[in-house]
Amino acid sequence: WDYAGAGVFAVGLILEAVADQQKFEFRNDEANKGKMCTVGSWSWSRHPNYFGEMLVWLGVFCIAVGAGLGWVWLLLAALSPVFVIVLLLFVSGIPILEAKAARDHGEEEEYRKYIAETSVLVPVPPQLH
Repeated sequence: WDYAGAGVFAVGLILEAVADQQKFEFRNDEANKGKMCTVGSWSWSRHPNYFGEMLVWLGVFCIAVGAGLGWVWLLLAALSPVFVIVLLLFVSGIPILEAKAARDHGEEEEYRKYIAETSVLVPVPPQLH
């Protein structure tokens, strides 16, 4: 469990960091003012940074499973990833950003195409979505 958890954690951390850096660079380019970031990992997922964040917490949970401290501690360890995932999927993360994007870009053909061809969360090549 430790190695699997560390691997999931590392993949999530790298994905989150790369996605955040790509968005940072996109937003700091004056030519992109008012545009949606659809480059790099953002061309495969509308929220790759959130997917990475979820993987980080799932990795931590896997490592906790490997500690073998019993089911009570396992349930307690599950609270954090479940909380983060529920928060991002249903409360503060994706719903708010999806509503803002629809409000800001909903009339644009490019936006509608991006929504139709790009996974909301899990990075998937557009050809497979």
